[in-house]
Formats: sequence, structure tokens, C-alpha cells
Amino acid sequence: FWHKPMFFSLFSTKNSQFGCFRAFFAVAGRLRVRRPRVGSRAELRAAEACVPMRSSTRAGRAGGTDVMVRVERGSYSDLIKPLEMNASGLLVPHVMSADEARLIVRNTRFHPVGRRPADGGNADGCFTMLPFAEYIRFVNENRFVMIQIEDHEALDELDEICAVPGIDAIFFGPGDFSQSIGVPGEINHPEVKRVRKLVAETARKHGKFAATVGGTANLAELAGEGFRFINLGSDVTTLAAHCRSTMEEATKIAKTVALKEK
Repeated sequence: FWHKPMFFSLFSTKNSQFGCFRAFFAVAGRLRVRRPRVGSRAELRAAEACVPMRSSTRAGRAGGTDVMVRVERGSYSDLIKPLEMNASGLLVPHVMSADEARLIVRNTRFHPVGRRPADGGNADGCFTMLPFAEYIRFVNENRFVMIQIEDHEALDELDEICAVPGIDAIFFGPGDFSQSIGVPGEINHPEVKRVRKLVAETARKHGKFAATVGGTANLAELAGEGFRFINLGSDVTTLAAHCRSTMEEATKIAKTVALKEK
């Protein structure tokens, strides 16, 4: 196991944004990442997502990058298509109940964990080149499912949700959770931080990875709380910060030049 920052790839079907994020990942079980990875994030509406998602997954795989897809809250097909395209795992938003978590497992895991319909003729089955039994075993052991807790309603069944077999990681979303309790954007609100710790504790109690978002300023704090998958930023925030810094510096220089001309 290793405890170094890594780049991990996320493809999301939410909107048309494209980006990257950095994660701090302690790896065990199905999540067998042994070295830093570099990848990308793309978000598209489901109907538009198949071609770019397939391309992004292929590009990631070709470059030795694991690809995680953030799916929409929708049908079975929204869950299964990324896996058939050979994505390493799924991120499922706004899970509200244990029944919903169990349904996700049923649709994404093969026997004996779930009842995902088997094909084998897609990229994840090497286009039928894997023997069927080996395909089922390999996919069950080498693909992961991460679900997001980001609504106060989910807390009523948090313990039961985290106990569902076949779920690998629990991702706490502080932004949407802050909205759900009436303090939008206040991710350091005492109640948000209390629930963040509760999610980490409950996930770990049931042998799940605890995941969330953060930054270098609170990375040690989050790691101390038990989080082992921490989103530390994205390309869009990095680009925005760079552009803001460049414009501020350029403005200062422009003012200096203007004063000299006077």
C-alpha cells in the first residue's frame, strides 16, 4: 500500500465540463493502484456522453490511467455503459437509502454479489476473449463502486448504507450537504464537519473507504479523520487561479507603466 498523492481520472455524465483532479488515496482491496496516475474528468449529458466517454476511457487505459465515471441518477444503462467500456469504477451521486445502494450493487456486480446482466462482448470482457468465468471473477475483483452521501435525508440510514456489500467507498459531498441543511456553501459549518466525521467513521466501521473533497490546507485534518480518497482540486480551478493571478499582475504592471508615461 502507498500513501502518496496521485492523479486519478474521473469522467462524469453531468454536464459538458472537462477537467482533472488530484486525489490522496490509500489503496487496499479492489482499489489496487500502486503508483501515481494522471487522468481527466469530463462531464456530459448521458445521451451525448457515450462517444467521448468511450474515447476518454480508451485514452486513459492506453496511458495506464484508471478511469472513474460519475454517472447520472438514472436507469440501469447509466450504470452499466461505463463498465462495459472498461471504466475502473463508478461514482454514484445522491444516494439516499440502503435500498438504493443495494440496487446499485445488484446492477453493477456479477454473481455472487449482484445480478448485473453478463455480456463479455465489450471492452471490459476483452471482446469475448476472456473465458466467461474468468471475466465474471476479474470484473468483480477489479472494478469499484463509490457512492455519494450529500443529503441530510441519507443520514437516517447511513449505517445501513455503509454496510451494503459490494459498495467499496463512501464519498461525503460537503457542498450539496450544506445546501440540504440550509447553509449553502458553508462547508466548514460545525454541522457539516460533524457529519463529515460521522460519514468517515461509519464507512471505516464497515470496511469501506472514506472519500471527500478538500485542499492542501485541510489535507492532514481529513486524513486524520480517516479519509483516504480526497479530491484536492481540478484543472478548472487551477486555470482560474492562474488567470486571476496573471490578470492581477498584469494590472499592476499596466498601472506602473501608465504612471511613468505621465
